[in-house]
Amino acid sequence: MTPKKRIRLIRAILRCVDARVIFVPIGIPEDDDPEQVYLKKIDSSREVWQDHIAPVFGNEFERERQDIVPTVRAASTPDVAGARIDQAITESRRHWAATIASVYFEVSKAFGPRTLAGFRRAGFKHKAPTIDPWQAAAARFLRKNGAKKVVDITATTRKQIRKILADGAAAGDSVAKIADRIDELYLEQIIPNRSMVIARTEVLEASSLVNQEAARVIETPMDKIWLSIRDGRERPTHLEAHRQRVPLSEPYEINGQPLMYPGDSSLGADPGETIQCRCAEIYEESEKPRARSTVVIPSGAPNDLAPGRGVRAPAPASPPV
Repeated sequence: MTPKKRIRLIRAILRCVDARVIFVPIGIPEDDDPEQVYLKKIDSSREVWQDHIAPVFGNEFERERQDIVPTVRAASTPDVAGARIDQAITESRRHWAATIASVYFEVSKAFGPRTLAGFRRAGFKHKAPTIDPWQAAAARFLRKNGAKKVVDITATTRKQIRKILADGAAAGDSVAKIADRIDELYLEQIIPNRSMVIARTEVLEASSLVNQEAARVIETPMDKIWLSIRDGRERPTHLEAHRQRVPLSEPYEINGQPLMYPGDSSLGADPGETIQCRCAEIYEESEKPRARSTVVIPSGAPNDLAPGRGVRAPAPASPPV
């Protein structure tokens, strides 16, 4: 499968859940209960995308596995295998870049317009953009941060494989035995687990990015408010940030680190504050008293968003040959 065909397949997969994404509410209620209902609904909406995107990332790892494992088996020594692995992983970066870009563009088209629709239903007017603001926001983000995301993903894979190589060489294992362990790493850990972790993290960041972009195209100056799910599984630092309110153009301070939105990786925050985060933000007019806030109830319900009700998870595509 050529890169262009793979990107078209990814887009087709992701568009199948486009109609099931909810939008962000405007204003913050006094009671925590509506907040938590909203957070659980948007988490359900993100989960639909995560479940569909994880196999897409899994296919990238499967392509790597089919390149790397035979390469290791054909090597004469672990050192030779290590050099070939480094080359294969470096070459995989262009595939990862194309896949991540496609995911960001499709998620942005799903979340951004619905968030803007929430603002419009609440009576806010928006500026007339000359270009698609969601695609433009995703493109700006990827120009600045896309390469780092790719490097981080491939560097983690390289580190995991290098450890297996080093341990195998120290134990005097054969190259064939080392290849078996690398194969096992992909099949038992990387493909089923890391694919989902990456999907959760990137869906969060892509959706948060364009939700905030929708607030930026509103004519009325807006503040943003951080919300943390309170179910006993939240990070203590994110619970501490619950209801933190800042102007739209300024970062939150989460555990002493700046984040523009939940999941923001662009300002160098510790990955422990962004990976698999489940927080969200809502918006309120700047300097508007909280008691007068208007809340827009998000559309959809968790059972409406579940795969299987008109949405089918894709089977892994064949890796490129």
